[in-house]
Parts: sequence; structure tokens; C-alpha cells
Amino acid sequence: MQRPRLLVVTPSLGGGGAEHHLVRILPALAERFEVHLAALKPSEVLAARVPGDVTRHEIRSLKWLVAAHRLRTLLMRLGPAALFGVQEAATIPLLLARASLPHARQPPAAISIQTALSAVISRSRPRTRFLLEQAIRRMYPDVEQIMAVSHGVADDLLAIAPTARSRVTVIPNASVPDTVAALAAGPCAHPFYADGGGPVLIACGRLTEPKDYPTLLRALARVRERLPARLIILGDGPLGPSLRSLASELGIDAHVSFHGYVDNPYAYVARATVFVLSSLWEGFPLVVAEALACGTPVVSTDCTHGPSEILEGGRYGVLVPPGNPEALAEAAIALLNDPDRRRAFAAAGPARATLYTVSRSGQAHVDALEAIARGGRNRSTTPGRASTARTPTA
Repeated sequence: MQRPRLLVVTPSLGGGGAEHHLVRILPALAERFEVHLAALKPSEVLAARVPGDVTRHEIRSLKWLVAAHRLRTLLMRLGPAALFGVQEAATIPLLLARASLPHARQPPAAISIQTALSAVISRSRPRTRFLLEQAIRRMYPDVEQIMAVSHGVADDLLAIAPTARSRVTVIPNASVPDTVAALAAGPCAHPFYADGGGPVLIACGRLTEPKDYPTLLRALARVRERLPARLIILGDGPLGPSLRSLASELGIDAHVSFHGYVDNPYAYVARATVFVLSSLWEGFPLVVAEALACGTPVVSTDCTHGPSEILEGGRYGVLVPPGNPEALAEAAIALLNDPDRRRAFAAAGPARATLYTVSRSGQAHVDALEAIARGGRNRSTTPGRASTARTPTA
């Protein structure tokens, strides 16, 4: 039987958490759909992980109207049974493209909200802020299915677009590969793990403003006043030069490794003494669930949104206020000095992480997309309050 055609649109195939989530669920989508994947801007970081039976398309513009025009042409040519947009940079051009078609030719659509939209809006330029807020308020309630990665992200969206309530459901991202144990046991030749020079903290994520690495570096400087800890940061991004400069100013540059992007972060995370997340805001921090799966104790900011949901308010890791290097340092020092507590977190983490597996998230996305493909245009599959039917619980 011929599979229904699904067009997936993403800003890029870069190395961010949303992109990792997408490539992890693509195999599940490709089993049930004829998948076409359109990226708005070129990036090949994760291209090798796209399944061979997924057809790729390059849009080559992040400008809403330009991307919408090119997506409209693609929609006319493909005639998909359903649409799936990931992140607002892709979903808004996609919805503009759909709206430009005659109503009878408009496919049903699902979109994935990956972060707190209020934070994105507040940090945009004034004109972009106005347009983004208006686009969300007017277009998102017309989408057949809105997938929020956490309850906090869902509530944040509904504060902006309350009429979208009947469209929203919560589906956590695909964080933990089914092969995580084998990946964690893989080779890792980083010198911090071989020189016996003291405990190792690790952080993962792009070097961008939301991750707030300046707070983490300042926290490390405080930790090193009492313990010989070092820090590995996995990830690339535009703030790399300024962060390296800050590490030098703080006198910790010899104790921080900006290791860049790696194909197998689990081998690094599993060997670390403590995993640290310093973010100002998140949607669903995959890296926290990944650290739990690796049995690595977690210290995380209690930022909006996601960490508290994953760590169940502190049951599975330590939560501290965001933007506070003193609190982050004290929490790290306390955990580094308490091996019994580290062992307890390490023992509990893997079981908690099973709630966020790739297979579980992939099946939830398949179910939601098949439902809208069957239901057609303007039919919600989740009546009432933002649904928790697909949300893992402890």
C-alpha cells in the first residue's frame, strides 16, 4: 500500500537539540510516510543521519516571504497529505505557504514548538517581535496539531495564543537512543579523563545566548577556588571567541576544553563526574535526559522550561536559579563532595530516562501525524486543555 506523503520543514540540519530530535524521529516517520524534508538554510552537520529513503529539498532562505514562496511551489508539486513544521523559523513560512493555496488544496498541518516563544519574541528586534507575535496569534490556532515539547512550553504558547488550546498536546523530544548504553561505552580519548587531574564537569549545547555559558564559566572559577575541577563544553556556535576570552580573563582557560561538536557525546557525558546545564531558558533540554541515561549526576538551572519536568522538581538532579554563578558553583561543589548522593542520582537516572526514548517519541509523532492526515483540514485531534495523553509520567 502506498504511504501517504509527508512534507517536513526545518530551519536547517545543524547541530542543535531540535535538529537532533528531528533526525532521530525521521526513521519512524519514514516507516509510515513517504517523507520529504525541506531545510530553509544549508547545513550538513546532521545530513548523514537522514534516512536514505527521505527525499531532501533545499529552500535556501530564512526570510519568511521568500521561503513561503518557494515552499508554496514545493507544495503545489508534491501535494502532500500532511505537513510538519519544526521551530517557528520554519513553521511560519510553511503556514504562509499553505494559506496562499486554495482551501481545498491546503494539507492539514502539525507544528513542533521547541522553546518558550515568549523568550524568542522578547529578544527579537521590535519589528520582528510584532510580526512574530501576530503570526503566532493568528496562524497557530488554525493548525490541526501543535506539539509542545514540555508542559511549560505549552503554557507559554497558550499565554500568547489562548485560542490554540484545543490544538495543543505535549510530546517530549526524542532524547535517548535505544543504543545509549553502547554509545556511552564507546571510545573517548579526551585528556581530562586520562590525566587524573581532578573531577570533570561537562556541558553540551550550542555556544549561544540561551545556554548562558558565561554563568557556567564564572561558576567554574568559583569551584576551582576549592576543588581542582575542569570543564568540557561540547558544541559550537557564534559565542565561541567571546567565551574563550572570558575563560582567559577568569584565569581558567587551561581548565576549560571547548571541544566542539562530537558525533558521540554519550561517551564524554558518561565519563564525567557531573553534568551541568546553565541555560537561561529551554524548551526541552535533550541533554539533561541524555545525562540521566548515561548515569551522570545533573546540576541544572531551574529555567523555563523543561529541566524541572525532567528532573521532577529536583528528585533526579539538583536545580538552581538561572543566571546565578554562586548558586551554580555551590551546587556543583556540594555534589562533587558527596559521592553517596552522586551514586544515588547515577542509579536513578537511567530508569527516569526511559520516559524520553527515541522510540517512544517517534511513535507519538507518528500517531499524531497519521491522525491529522486522516482527519484532514481544520480538525483538531486533542480537544480541551493542552493534552497530557502522550506525556510520560513517572
